[in-house]
Amino acid sequence: MKKAKVILDKDYIIGRIDPRLYGSFIEHLGRAVYGGIYEPGHPMADEQGFRRDVLEMVRRLGVSVVRYPGGNFVSGFNWEDSVGPDRPSRLDLAWFTTESNAVGLHEFADWAGKADTEIMYAINLGTRGPENARDIVEYANHPGGSKFSDMRIANGAKDPLNIRLWCLGNEMDGPWQMGHKTACEYGRIANESAKMMKWVDPTIELVACGSSNSEMPTFGSWAQTIYWPFLHASKYGRGTSLLALVDSPVYSCADYDDVPLIDAAATLGDDGSVTVFCVNRDLTEDFALDIDLRAFGDLTLQEHILLHHDDVKAVNTEDNPENVVPGPGPGGITENGRAQIRVPALSWNVLRFRHAKE
Repeated sequence: MKKAKVILDKDYIIGRIDPRLYGSFIEHLGRAVYGGIYEPGHPMADEQGFRRDVLEMVRRLGVSVVRYPGGNFVSGFNWEDSVGPDRPSRLDLAWFTTESNAVGLHEFADWAGKADTEIMYAINLGTRGPENARDIVEYANHPGGSKFSDMRIANGAKDPLNIRLWCLGNEMDGPWQMGHKTACEYGRIANESAKMMKWVDPTIELVACGSSNSEMPTFGSWAQTIYWPFLHASKYGRGTSLLALVDSPVYSCADYDDVPLIDAAATLGDDGSVTVFCVNRDLTEDFALDIDLRAFGDLTLQEHILLHHDDVKAVNTEDNPENVVPGPGPGGITENGRAQIRVPALSWNVLRFRHAKE
């Protein structure tokens, strides 16, 4: 069995973990909205058409904020189409489909409330600009007595939606984007939009877009294998991020040299607990992992969560959603401030340590 070591110390701190680290994203793309979070007539749909099973999974993840409505979609989106009783169907040139606007701003605000998450609302800086950005902030956040705030009230929301976080466009340097812009062009329109949005509501926070990656991400199943590490990190990765000093054998591949076979991150909870998130990249061999916890007092291993499958290509599907799921790991022993843990080959591990008196 191979060996590796992790040293942790309460003085080796990276910083406080911002809950927004565990944010996510919903776009009018494929089945993300229609047939994803929203599916009227489905046996699991609630009175508004939202899938209760999806809501439960999102709540379990502890998603702190969700960016909406895009994505590439937002660069051709008119927010006015998504509110009120008369909603036109529009051609969506981002994904070459037709958008019904059945789910819009009010519906998504309701969904976010049910999901216990905050909204990051993205504005269109592709085909539109500062004036429209100002108007949607007025619609969402102004109490009343103006054109767009009164429109919101007439559409059934007397109280402001109080959206605090706003995104200034999407991937504007990408040539695939409607209204593609250079960095200077984007910087100017984003700055002018931000200025006017802040004049309407000085309390909002704004997020600018950086440069796009050359490869767009794909979307997997809700409970695909990556779901579990996100859930574990969101649930247990709160408090303060610790600097984990890892001593591990390495390997090389086509793109990188000296990649550690064991990699780890760790957090110190506000209750004094320590959680270690650990990946074993070795395809065939388990590791004996030595974790130095002496700086934290009398800790004991409360739980070892393991995500592993003997078939490296195993996935979860709608017909077999629990093919790859976490379970109890082999654990180990903890004494004199040191933990000796067996970490199986090709696995994701969550090691939760608490004080023995707890």
